[in-house]
Amino acid sequence: MKFVIVCFLMFIFGCSAKNISVKLIAEIREIRSSITATGFLVEDSKGKVHLITVAHFCEAALATGSFIQLEYLDGDKYTAIAGKYVVRKIANGVDLCELAAFERANHHLKVLSLATDWRAKEPVTIDGSPWGYYPAVARGFLIGQQNGYLFGSGLVLPGNSGSPVVNSSGDVVGILAVGGGHIFGMVPFWEIEAFLNE
Repeated sequence: MKFVIVCFLMFIFGCSAKNISVKLIAEIREIRSSITATGFLVEDSKGKVHLITVAHFCEAALATGSFIQLEYLDGDKYTAIAGKYVVRKIANGVDLCELAAFERANHHLKVLSLATDWRAKEPVTIDGSPWGYYPAVARGFLIGQQNGYLFGSGLVLPGNSGSPVVNSSGDVVGILAVGGGHIFGMVPFWEIEAFLNE
């Protein structure tokens, strides 16, 4: 069954060759299950590198007393920063969470930069881990802004939460926070920048 799902995801989304995000897993011991999300490294204006994801994933891990395990999306352990994490910081009123901060280092995983603007109909790419099974890239475009979120159109699935939404220059326009079907909402780059520079 897992093989069929992986093949389906590869067909629908395409494989991620960019290696710009990581899979995050929180084991829930009480029900012998786990929840997954996506995270990525992004650099702030002072040159510090942050491992970030969405707050709703971090809050679920905290509520169950779970550690968060970081994995490569290609299945290999990310040796430079692999391991178990606890939540370092959750944003107030915004769906953002920081798991770690590093000095700039030569990690294998690409460190992303934040965008400085956006426009409607701009093409974007979502690099994530739908259902926690396999690295996948979904393509879409930006629609507009409402209630503090940027919205886009593109196929997103559970496990994509925390995925970087990047423009054609490879800069982060937002972090995927909500979605279903073909509409998704993201915390925009200006909120991420404010959070990282607190």
